[in-house]
Amino acid sequence: MASTDTTIYDLVAEITSHGVFESMGKTALNGNNGHIATEGERDEQQEEEELYAAEGIICAGKSHFLKSIGAAADMIETPDPLLLKAFYKDKPRYALVFQVDMLRQRQNINRASMAALQSGKKKRIWNDRSTIGDVGFMVRQWREGNIDDAGKDIYMSILRSLAPYRYSAIVFFDVPADVAHYRVLHVRKNPAEAGITLGYLQALRATYYMLLRALAMRGKSSIVYKLNEPFVGEATMNRLIEHRPSCKETQQIWEHSPVLSDEDATPEAVADAFRLVADAYDKFYAAKLAAY
Repeated sequence: MASTDTTIYDLVAEITSHGVFESMGKTALNGNNGHIATEGERDEQQEEEELYAAEGIICAGKSHFLKSIGAAADMIETPDPLLLKAFYKDKPRYALVFQVDMLRQRQNINRASMAALQSGKKKRIWNDRSTIGDVGFMVRQWREGNIDDAGKDIYMSILRSLAPYRYSAIVFFDVPADVAHYRVLHVRKNPAEAGITLGYLQALRATYYMLLRALAMRGKSSIVYKLNEPFVGEATMNRLIEHRPSCKETQQIWEHSPVLSDEDATPEAVADAFRLVADAYDKFYAAKLAAY
């Protein structure tokens, strides 16, 4: 089992202190005689190029949304991992290999997206998941004992070596775990995912909450939250990202949400915590749109 000495918050503090996740402003992307924008500069700049990462638990509706806007936005979608079937068949054997493979794919996709924006041919690109999602899946495998502490350290070392990963914003599509579980079994019907349990999705949602809160409180990422039930449409999403919170505003939105650990992150506690976050985002957008 995973060591109880290291928490999810410790992991996020470790990776963000190395600049693994950063908000992507115009200067941060294009450069200015080699200058990388500071946090304050990124918040103040009007971004022309936009790179968004759709995040959420399995069957949260990310791919559904991205496919629905495929004709209106440039989209780079994560390819289906070759190790998926092997991973679900024997997690202790394949968990670390699978997670490292996904991490490398994500790095390639992030670099390709930034290059496409930098070329000037594309102004907006969506990625299906970001590296924060990869970390979330690794954390779950680590917590469940499928990746040991040595494997976790190897993963974190590779994560840092491939950094940085930059996004204009991380857009989190939230759904209750039971809704996602129904979609897994009765909508998506991927045979490789037939063994996914409600408990696993509940734990994954809790992990996302802890990761997003920790990331928000570092003050270096813009996070957009949307309850994706029913499915969000393009017009609504355009309003959300147009008026998205800055890094500092994201920190302010999340600062009053509770700090949860694996021990107290029950499904009920996570649902209550996300309701507080949703209310905070509603108030933020109401104020933004009223002043617009």
